[in-house]
Amino acid sequence: MSTSNGPQIVPGQWIVTLRPYATSAIKSTHVSLLHNLTDDTSSPVNVSINSEFDLPEIRGYTASFDEATKAELEALPEVADIEPVQIFKHCATVTQSNAPWGLARISTRSKLPPAGPYTYKYTNTGEGAIAYVIDTGINDAHVDFEGRASKGPKFVTVAAGVEVSDEDLNGHGTHVAGTIAGKTYGVAKKAQVIGIKVFDDSPEPGAQTGDIISALDYVVKEFKEHGKPSVVNLSLGGGASPAMDKAVASAVRSGVTVVVAAGNEAVSSFL
Repeated sequence: MSTSNGPQIVPGQWIVTLRPYATSAIKSTHVSLLHNLTDDTSSPVNVSINSEFDLPEIRGYTASFDEATKAELEALPEVADIEPVQIFKHCATVTQSNAPWGLARISTRSKLPPAGPYTYKYTNTGEGAIAYVIDTGINDAHVDFEGRASKGPKFVTVAAGVEVSDEDLNGHGTHVAGTIAGKTYGVAKKAQVIGIKVFDDSPEPGAQTGDIISALDYVVKEFKEHGKPSVVNLSLGGGASPAMDKAVASAVRSGVTVVVAAGNEAVSSFL
């Protein structure tokens, strides 16, 4: 998930991670305290909570505040870490629509011939499993999904007054979902696929750390409700994030499989 370009930081926005012993009650008390912070002149500190997450092994929130407030929060015993919010980018690549070699490669251990035709051999269609694509959204009406696709919630933090569509205006999320579960080029051709939108609708879309963690939080809660085999796809990349690492690890330990893109930059990637 980490890329060689370094993190793109969102100024003045932070991810606050609480210590493992912090129960929901402790978190609630902490948030109340946050709203009551004052500066040296006893004026209220301007604090805005943007999102909260409550995974089994990581609790916290993202918020906007200044460096002085950050220092105050770091001194609180229940606070484990505070890191800046950063922007993640989707891992796009050039594709050829009529080149199914990749599907053949998935199901064949031996060397493939330099030219087709290729055959995709599989015994499991993915029926009964759910793939959650945390990305730019999904065109759930596309015929290739045969009615197995749906829109999940969106977790997109944008400036006040900026509208975010429910649709996939970029296409990356739909492309990824098609690779997973499309009838023509999909690997799991009968799996259910749910698009969770975390990217904004700008020409160069970005997704904030806290929104991605909130999406993971949602998936874990859903998995606990339905119990079906569940896979998360994160075809995105950015700088190293301890909070993101903990959220992914927590989701995996909860029973959700998380698959993350290695990126397109030919460098070592890590969570």
